[in-house]
Amino acid sequence: MKQILNIFAFTYSQGVRKKAFIITTVIILAVILILCTVPRLLIVFTDGNVDSLTEGTFYTCYFVDETGMFDAGIESLSVELTDTRFDKKYPDELDVLRSDIENNARHSLIHITNGEDGKPVISVVAKDFLNGVAGNYETVGAVLSQVYAEKVMQDAGIDQELIDVSKTELVCTVESEGNLTMSGYAIGIVLITLTFFAVYYYGYGVASSVASEKSSRVMETLVVSTEPWKILVGKCFGMGAVGLTQFGGAIIFAIICWIIFIPEGFTFMGQTLSLDAFTPKSAILILIFFMLGYMLYAFMNAVSGASVDKIEDLNTVMMPVMIISMGSFYLSYFTAIMGTTYDYLVNLSLYIPFSAPFIMPFELLNGEVSTGQVLLSLGILAATLLIVAFVSIRIYTASVMHYGKRIKVKDALKNIKNTKNKGDIK
Repeated sequence: MKQILNIFAFTYSQGVRKKAFIITTVIILAVILILCTVPRLLIVFTDGNVDSLTEGTFYTCYFVDETGMFDAGIESLSVELTDTRFDKKYPDELDVLRSDIENNARHSLIHITNGEDGKPVISVVAKDFLNGVAGNYETVGAVLSQVYAEKVMQDAGIDQELIDVSKTELVCTVESEGNLTMSGYAIGIVLITLTFFAVYYYGYGVASSVASEKSSRVMETLVVSTEPWKILVGKCFGMGAVGLTQFGGAIIFAIICWIIFIPEGFTFMGQTLSLDAFTPKSAILILIFFMLGYMLYAFMNAVSGASVDKIEDLNTVMMPVMIISMGSFYLSYFTAIMGTTYDYLVNLSLYIPFSAPFIMPFELLNGEVSTGQVLLSLGILAATLLIVAFVSIRIYTASVMHYGKRIKVKDALKNIKNTKNKGDIK
């Protein structure tokens, strides 16, 4: 046990001190911070708290009306597009305006003419579809259509009160009978992605570490004092602890940022964003599935690292494990983004041990999984881990001191029976 702990401590200390670990951690935390501040910024820019900005700072839009029906157009558009200053122009200036737009991406033009059927035709002119009001052409069309309808009704002598009623926008909210919420959905998708990258990155770290030590003949020194299986277990747990440190730290930081920056009662797409789904029970289960999933892939990756003499061959040997991990990730990802539409996909991904660590966090956060399903999935994953660990340890023991031609799995299995001493192959 002491030997395992020594290897664990060494692997962990080396892992957290690497530049790659520090840089990726900083990037992850920065992304979390930015995402959590977005709702606060949205409130600032939509509630009028923009004292540091002046009207027309961003865009200028020329407004040319040849129909005479849109006297209220500029006023109505200014209410909806607060980052744009609207400037009334005349038809004889069109050539000059188009030339100006061609040389200035911040300038655009709304040109209204009479169509063949007598109805106005609205044209939005911009340097490209990304600039000016071109990106908000649907809003422009909706606002000016309402202005046109109001003008027609006024000319027809309809009472202004009725016109105002016709412009009333009713509040629409979304209620779900199930437990899938926008918060749980978004956080679940993020966790699926983070779990995959953590499993892949730290699994690759295990394989790379084993391959490097083997190619530099350090392994020959290690196996003299430590049994190969203890080296494998210590490395897997050490890199797992590194991953858990980064993964758990990111979750804790995300919760802190959420509490500080996400306004209480903030709504997105008609639903209130909250952390109600993130309970202590779900957090513990997510960490358990993460660790079991990581260990499952780590054992397989360690065998890949032990089967090569040159670290340059590592990517080729790891390809089967990479295919399994990527296939499991995409199964879980597409199952999650489709919500509860396809129950058979949910059940399939829950009970396949290679995909369960990816999909389970999403299901736990959205309350779409029963206790029985969690226990069954956990049991299958744990049983698979034990089997894979047993086979991996045997193959690792038979492969770690093998040099020369790359050893195949079937050859390693044959050599298991012939292993007499610490990693020596007959």
